[in-house]
Amino acid sequence: MLRCELHQLEGNRQLWTDWRDLLTRVKPELRLLTPEWFLAWGRSIGSEAPWTTGIEVVAVYEETTRKLCGLFPVGHPKVGLLRVNAMAGYYQPSRVILADESCEYAVGRSIGWFLVELGWSLMQLGPWPMSHKAHLGVLSALNELEMPIHKQSSCNLAIAELPATWQQYQDEVVDRKLWRRIHKSDAKLRCEYQVEVQHHRQPATEQQIRELVTTLGQIEKRSWLTSDPSGRPRFQGETAHQFWSDLIQETLVPNDQLDCWVLSADGLPVSFVFAITAGSTRYAIANNYDESFATYSPGSLIYRAMFEEGYSRGVTRYDFGTNELHYKKFWGAKYLDRMDTFTVSTNRIVAGFLKAGIKLKGLLNGSTHSDQHVSGEPLPTSSRHEQKRLKSALAEAEKELTGQTQEERETVTSV
Repeated sequence: MLRCELHQLEGNRQLWTDWRDLLTRVKPELRLLTPEWFLAWGRSIGSEAPWTTGIEVVAVYEETTRKLCGLFPVGHPKVGLLRVNAMAGYYQPSRVILADESCEYAVGRSIGWFLVELGWSLMQLGPWPMSHKAHLGVLSALNELEMPIHKQSSCNLAIAELPATWQQYQDEVVDRKLWRRIHKSDAKLRCEYQVEVQHHRQPATEQQIRELVTTLGQIEKRSWLTSDPSGRPRFQGETAHQFWSDLIQETLVPNDQLDCWVLSADGLPVSFVFAITAGSTRYAIANNYDESFATYSPGSLIYRAMFEEGYSRGVTRYDFGTNELHYKKFWGAKYLDRMDTFTVSTNRIVAGFLKAGIKLKGLLNGSTHSDQHVSGEPLPTSSRHEQKRLKSALAEAEKELTGQTQEERETVTSV
C-alpha cells in the first residue's frame, strides 16, 4: 500500500537519501533529476517572480517498508491574488513525476488522490509527457473523483530514436546531400580560419564553469535570438547564469552528464550545442551560432560532432524538447510524444468557473513569463483591501460566466 507525504525539499537529509535510492529504480533517462537539480532551480529561476521561494515535494512511500516509490516536486508562484501550486523545475528535460518503474501507474494514482486531499484550489499539472504511466495515473484518479480537469495546452515532443551504429546513422538517417553540404562548409571554414572544436565534459573549477556559461551567453547575443521576438535565450542574465553554473557544478559534472561543444574560429567562439546525457538518452538543450558565420553552417558542423561522439558512448536517443522540428528532422527527429498541461481545481467556486471555461482574468492578470503556464489558489486575505479585490475579481469572472454561450462552456477535457 502506498502513502503520500508532503515534505520541504531544502535541508531534508532523509528525503535526499531516499531520493537517490529511488533514482536507481526510475527510467534511466530520468536519473539526472536529482535533488540538487531542483535545489539549483529553486534558488535561481524558482525564486524570482512569479515564483516564490521554497519547493515542496509529494513523496510516495510503500507504507510497510518505507521505501520511496515516487516524487512530485511542487513550486508556488504568486500571480496577482493567486498562489499557484505547479510542478517545479526547469522545462527541459520535461517536468515529470519520478516513479519506481515497477509501480509507475500506482504512484500516479496515489498522488492524484493526495492532491485532492490537500485541498489546493487550483493546481497545474505539466507540461508533462503523456507517455508516462504515472501522469496517466494522476489524471485517472482525479477523473474518478470527478475533479474538473481543463486542458490548458498541448504540443509535440521531438525525439530521435537512432539505429545502433554511426555508420548506419550516416547511411540510413541523414540525407547524403546534407552530408555533402556539411563537408563543403567544414572545408571552407577551415580554409579561411583556424578552427577548434572543444568538447566540455568535466570543467575542473568553478571559474571554468562560469567561463563556459558566459561563452554560451555571448554566442547567443550574436545569434538570431537578439532580433527575433520569439527567441528564447538560455544563458543570458544573472539568474540563468546562476542556475546553469550551479547545476553544472553540483550535479552534471559529478554525475558525468555534461556534454557541451563549442566551435571557435581564430579563437572566437561562434557556435555551440549544450546537451545533458543520461544513459543512452541525450537531451539537446540548446544550440546556436554567431549570425556573421551563417554561411558556414556552424550549427550543422557542431551537431555532427555531437551525434558522432554519442555513438562512442552508446547514445541512440535524443530528446529535442517541444520546439518545432525544422532542421532537427534532417537529423532523425520525429514527434514521438505529446506534452499536455492541465488545470485542476478542488475549490467549488473556482471549479465552477473552470467547468465553464472561465480563465479567471481578474485573478490571472498577466504577471507570467511567456514560457510558463499559470494556475493557483486564492491567497489568504488578511486585509479588507485584499478581500475587496478578490470579491471584485470573482464577480467579474461570474459576470463573464453568465454571458458565455453553451458551446463556450463545454471546454472540460475528458481524461
